[in-house]
Amino acid sequence: MYALMTTHLVFFRYALPIAAVVLVLAWLVLGKRKEAVIKWGLCLCLAVLFLFSALFYTQRNYAAGKYFNAYEFFHYYMGAKYHKELGYRHLYDMTYLAMEEENYPKLPGSVRDLYTDRTINSRSLLKDKAVLRERFSEERWVQWKGDVLDFRKSFKTSKAWDVMMQDRGFNATPVWIMAAGPLTNLFKIDGTPSIYLLPWLDVLLAMLAFACLWRAFGLQVAAFTFIFLFTHYVTSQWPLKAAFLRLDWIVALLCSMSMLKMKRYGWAGFFAAVATCMRIFPVLFVFGLVAKLLMELLLKRKLNQGLFRFFVSATLTGLVLVGLSLLYTGGLGSWLEFFEKIREHGSSIRDWRIGMVYVFIAHNSATNTLWGMTPTQILEHYGWILHCIRGVVLVLCFILSYRLKNYEAMALGIIPVFLLTGSTYYYYIMLGVPFLFFAANQDKRLYVLGMIFMFATAAIGHHYFLLWNRIWPLFFTLSCCIAITSLYMMVLAAIRLYQGEQEVAELSTNPGKLKRVKT
Repeated sequence: MYALMTTHLVFFRYALPIAAVVLVLAWLVLGKRKEAVIKWGLCLCLAVLFLFSALFYTQRNYAAGKYFNAYEFFHYYMGAKYHKELGYRHLYDMTYLAMEEENYPKLPGSVRDLYTDRTINSRSLLKDKAVLRERFSEERWVQWKGDVLDFRKSFKTSKAWDVMMQDRGFNATPVWIMAAGPLTNLFKIDGTPSIYLLPWLDVLLAMLAFACLWRAFGLQVAAFTFIFLFTHYVTSQWPLKAAFLRLDWIVALLCSMSMLKMKRYGWAGFFAAVATCMRIFPVLFVFGLVAKLLMELLLKRKLNQGLFRFFVSATLTGLVLVGLSLLYTGGLGSWLEFFEKIREHGSSIRDWRIGMVYVFIAHNSATNTLWGMTPTQILEHYGWILHCIRGVVLVLCFILSYRLKNYEAMALGIIPVFLLTGSTYYYYIMLGVPFLFFAANQDKRLYVLGMIFMFATAAIGHHYFLLWNRIWPLFFTLSCCIAITSLYMMVLAAIRLYQGEQEVAELSTNPGKLKRVKT
């Protein structure tokens, strides 16, 4: 089956999302029928589609012959294991010096300077060798050199290694480092097979998310959600596959929504705090919950006890995790360096990022846009328009959260994330959150339309990826698609708000109906 998929990979890029749309429509039309043969037929089709989607997701690893992403592993494994020596700025220069000291035959000609975000001539690092070398004790330096050379063997070509040395480093939080650091000492990159067990941690986490979705929303919703994650362009890219704890935060978000659905508010808050502490920006997903809590407090003069427990749990969990990370990393220094690195990382304009800012500037290249100005010039002269758009939409989202269910209000958090951040494309695996907003209500036609559109964006992403000049049309188009998805979620939330207000008005004029409803 892998051979079939490898041979006809382009076909499956389109066929799987289209098949998902057909199955969603079939379930809408036939799902309420009582005939056993129809129910079993739909379940069989869902199982087959799930299987092929999972095979599609892992095809690249099958073709490579191993479930191990050396490129991603190098950053996160080495960044966590040697954080005290490297911080967030010295991954590449110390790697070059280790190879140079061991007289490695093919050294990279240039590396990225993580202080200036520019590539520099590698030989210029030698003049600072003595100062840089002091960051390591003798014992740790020997260990570091051994790990660097072992990782170098995992790269098939020197070109792939040289490209990796010009990436943008390691950007996980100190809480993530605290969780991953002990594992890097337990599973060593020393030629033994133990290191190949670490990628399976993400697989286990994905299984946890699937189990939570199944328990909260049912098998059908869980299966469709994972089919979407397996087949969409941004959610099925190589940086997230066979890597080291790259799915922790999205798993935590999906588990938090599941716990909200089951009204286990303490656990929901715990998982939301874990997601936030691992990547920071997931804190924006609680925007709708904050709005719902405050709106109920203002309009009903009543504190939502469930959401109150959610926020107490999230706050306590966050404080404990951050406090433990301070002890593990030796103080505030790591957090300050992390936020400085993220600030620099987020302030730059990159072709492969997604967000409202990229829709606004219509980014074509580093020097040109549809505005006829550079992105920097656009934001300097017309940034106030973008800020006004953000403000208006956020106010609307605040109001529209009022009548949503708790897990739906959390899903609406994709809108402030899209408005306020410009994330690298593969972080949009978080599209699983708004997809769940639609999938949990797939017995309603308007929500099925949302599912269909999101599956359509999966095919659109793969189509633009196949174009020769893919960067500009691909990520601009995907940003527009996510903007449309966000607007549609707001429309559905507005319908829910209107219907809810109509019911309140009707009950106020016909109290007898309230008694019948209670009965």
